[in-house]
Order: sequence, then structure tokens, then C-alpha cells
Amino acid sequence: MADKALGVYLELDAAWRSSIPKKLQGMTAETLVEVLRLTAETKGISQSDAAAAVGQSQSGMSKIATKLTQEKWVTLTRSANDPKQKLMTITAKAESVMATLGGKLAAVTKDKAALRRLEKAEQKAELLKEQYGGRNLFPDREAD
Repeated sequence: MADKALGVYLELDAAWRSSIPKKLQGMTAETLVEVLRLTAETKGISQSDAAAAVGQSQSGMSKIATKLTQEKWVTLTRSANDPKQKLMTITAKAESVMATLGGKLAAVTKDKAALRRLEKAEQKAELLKEQYGGRNLFPDREAD
């Protein structure tokens, strides 16, 4: 079972790495996803509010914002209320990439979940077979 868990992890990691630009792969998936979720606000979110929400320092969030801007995943604009404040807003490019990635990750986990359910059903069938004296309780399945 450990081999299968490793296989799932490797497939998820491969899907992540093939979708996320190299500049953004240095940050954790949790941080990247949370920052993008926060920037999806209609007006955007200030860097200071985003930093507090994801547990980053102001300088750390500034570096993240720079990387996201360079990749054209967020836009930075000045707040109308406070010109000193920069607002981050997600771009259509980032939304598209994350939606595609979500589909890839869902496909990997869906297939693996179905495989785990099948394995559990097979194990249960074997247990029942042992409990009832080796009789095949599921005649529609091939006997071992």
C-alpha cells in the first residue's frame, strides 16, 4: 500500500510541477493557493492583509507579489483610498492555470480513490470467503 501512496504522491507532484512556473515552485502549495484565493477578491487584497492571512512577513509577501507579477499571475494596483497601499488582483492566466491544475489533481485522486475502494472490496470478499469455509460468495467473480 505504501508503494501506491508513493505513486499517488509522485503523480500529484508531477501534475503540480508541470503546471506551476519554476519561479513559483519555491513556495509551498498552501501559500500559493491561499494567496491566489485572496487575490480573487473583486477589489483585490493589500499586500499587508495577504501577508497576515498567510503568515508571511511584509518583505516575504513583497517577494511573492513580485514573482506573481513577473509571471503575470497577479496585477498590482494602487488603492484609491490609500495610494501607499498596493492591491493584488488575480489574472485570468492564473485562474486558467489553477483550474487546469485542479482538474489534473482531481483526476489523479479520483482514479486512486476508485482503486482503493476496489482493493477494499476485494479484501472484504477474501475475508468473507475465509469466514465461510472457502466458499465463493460472489459467483460472478472469478475464483482465485
